[in-house]
Amino acid sequence: MADRPMTPEEMQAEILDLRARLEEAQETISAIRSGDVDALVLGSEGEQIYTRKGAEEPYRVMVEAMTEGAVTLAVDGTILYCNARFADLLKLPLEYTLGSALQGFVAPAEHHHFETCLRRSREAPSRWETALQTAEGIRVPVQFSTHPLKVDSQEAIAAVITDLSAIAAAAEAKSRLALIVESSEDAIVSTSLGGVVDSWNAGAEQLFGYAAEEAIGRPLLELLVPPKYANEALRDLEAIRSGGRAGHQETVRLRKDGTPIDVSATASPIKDSSGRIIGVSSILRDITARHLAEDEVRRLNAELEQRVADRTARLEAANKELEAFAYSVSHDLRSPLRAIDGFSRKVVEGYGDRLDDEGRRELQIVRDSAQRMNQLIDDILAFSRTGRLEMAPQRVNMEAMAKSVAEEARQAEPERSIEFAISPLPPAWGDPALLRQVWGNLIGNAVKFTRRRPVAQIEIGGQVEGGEIHYWVKDNGAGFDMAYAGKLFGVFQRLHRQDEYEGSGVGLAIAQRILHRHNGRIWAEGQRDGGATFHFALPVSGPDEAHAGGQAS
Repeated sequence: MADRPMTPEEMQAEILDLRARLEEAQETISAIRSGDVDALVLGSEGEQIYTRKGAEEPYRVMVEAMTEGAVTLAVDGTILYCNARFADLLKLPLEYTLGSALQGFVAPAEHHHFETCLRRSREAPSRWETALQTAEGIRVPVQFSTHPLKVDSQEAIAAVITDLSAIAAAAEAKSRLALIVESSEDAIVSTSLGGVVDSWNAGAEQLFGYAAEEAIGRPLLELLVPPKYANEALRDLEAIRSGGRAGHQETVRLRKDGTPIDVSATASPIKDSSGRIIGVSSILRDITARHLAEDEVRRLNAELEQRVADRTARLEAANKELEAFAYSVSHDLRSPLRAIDGFSRKVVEGYGDRLDDEGRRELQIVRDSAQRMNQLIDDILAFSRTGRLEMAPQRVNMEAMAKSVAEEARQAEPERSIEFAISPLPPAWGDPALLRQVWGNLIGNAVKFTRRRPVAQIEIGGQVEGGEIHYWVKDNGAGFDMAYAGKLFGVFQRLHRQDEYEGSGVGLAIAQRILHRHNGRIWAEGQRDGGATFHFALPVSGPDEAHAGGQAS
């Protein structure tokens, strides 16, 4: 069918459409000529107009997001453009860098090298290393990657600047580690997983006698390990291959001349950056001197033990001799003393009426002296026995024991007014019979030396202090001068005359010996006519520790 002729109205509409399209085409051509539009692409999806600004935008975003510095330089080094990363590298705001000469941020020592490399970059792509200096004066090692280009028909240089600080620090650390390894007095050796030597430091040369060139490339097993220790070395190598550690051990290795040497050896895996085991590091130290010292210590200990055993045997023999002597003395002295006392008594009874008062008084002195001498012999024997008696340590109720001893002392002198104040006392470990002697001596002394007081006031207390149990007996009696406190615990040492207070001066010495056998101690405080306080302390310990006192000499 023939086409239908267009109506005037349809023809007018088509003319208007063609005119609009022509005007649009003329605008596009004009934009292309002016540089505002780079291309016009006709495709299945219609016309696509591309502008220079639209094309550059993705690249600008990419440059700003770079972790390296990006700079556009004039050929004289003036910064025409830089990204934020470059400004951060210099520790400056971005606006302070634009328009500045890059030479002003180059470390002074690098100026000549920088100018040379900059001239070379105008002609061809180039790469070099230098150092920038931040606004804070910090030197930053960097790498420049440059490329010549034109900006608005003017020559320029594009540069990418990479911060090498981390790489330099790693290199410095590696260099420092190498210096440490090389200067170490210990032998530090690395091998492959097959046991072949890769590195050999000066310490290894000194210890084993092989120069590095003699050792590197040889199996460590044939170089240093005696046949007797071959299986041990192979086990260690296999353990590291399997992902474990050989750890630390003391073993034997061979010097170049075949001399065995005692060493402490520590082997550990060498891993690459991915964590894969690629070798073995071994540190070996000469412990010959230490072993010699240990042998000497063992020899001296054995010698000391023998000396102690010999001395103990001599002490035991001396103690037996002393015991026999004490028995002999007591037996031999008691007979004449009994005779003196007996005949003195008969003289008083048979001839008393023929003697005047002075004669009877002097005979009584003879009898009293004989009886006192007999008491001294008893006290000497008691003191001697405290060092020889077997101990039977057990838990002791110290409060009940102190109350019992105090009550016995009160009953012994019923005519006196004696007030005891006994606080709760912690129990202790020790021999009950021996500890009762301590309480008896201390409480007995308090009763004796308060005899001239109308009312004797005696306080008994105790408490745990640190690793000790502290007990005390305090009285309001005669006291003593602290200048002579050191004499209190000596045998036959007295601070008062016999006619003032009876006693032989052995009781406190016995108490001290008993406490020493219990690993305890005793001390005293007092003032003349102002009372006295006697303290003693026992360790907070079990029966085994208490028994450690054994038999004292």
